[in-house]
Amino acid sequence: TGITTTALYRPVVLAMALTEAVTARQVSETVMRELLPAFGGRRLAIYLLQDRRLYLAWETGFPQGFLAPFDGVGLDAKLPGVETLTTGRPLFFESMPQLAAAYPGIPLDAKVGARAFLPLIASGRPVGSCILGFDRPRDFSTEERTVLTALTGLIAQALERARRYDSEAALARGLQEALLPHRLSSHPQVETAGRYLSGTQGMDVGGDWYDVVEAGDALALVIGDVQGHG
Repeated sequence: TGITTTALYRPVVLAMALTEAVTARQVSETVMRELLPAFGGRRLAIYLLQDRRLYLAWETGFPQGFLAPFDGVGLDAKLPGVETLTTGRPLFFESMPQLAAAYPGIPLDAKVGARAFLPLIASGRPVGSCILGFDRPRDFSTEERTVLTALTGLIAQALERARRYDSEAALARGLQEALLPHRLSSHPQVETAGRYLSGTQGMDVGGDWYDVVEAGDALALVIGDVQGHG
């Protein structure tokens, strides 16, 4: 089946939406919302590579617990989700018997359907793999294979950006928490409370800090900002 103009609209929307996704969760939600309907898929799984192992980052549509045994598999495992990444080639199976014949003994989540295993590679760097599942047998036209391959490149780039963002955000939150007091000084006649609210959107962190300092019989309220960080 060829991809129609209407079906092509959603991949275009996906490409635009990925530029706005910041976190890995947002990227995965965007892929689920736009990619599955574009190709009639019912199942989606995204694995991310870490320390030469693939870890399940997102799934929808698969039977509960089915993907658990594949979480954390090494790159030497003979599985389509692994081999698509190590070879850099997408794998398309038009039916479940075709998948079973290619990988004897592989657990199947359904007797009927089709599967696409797609490598997530950003600028030559392996990021992970993506699995698309379909409830019915289907062929994959040349146009569909081309579009899916191009889209997975965009998805990989978005996930790589999100990974860097998540890492930088965690580091920034740790630094911010180190600047803030764990508890505020108290006074018999004064009730103190503090809450940090960032003045900008994004990571919700900055170089701002506050404290309450005992000054004899009084309390000094201090608010500061560390300069030179932006």
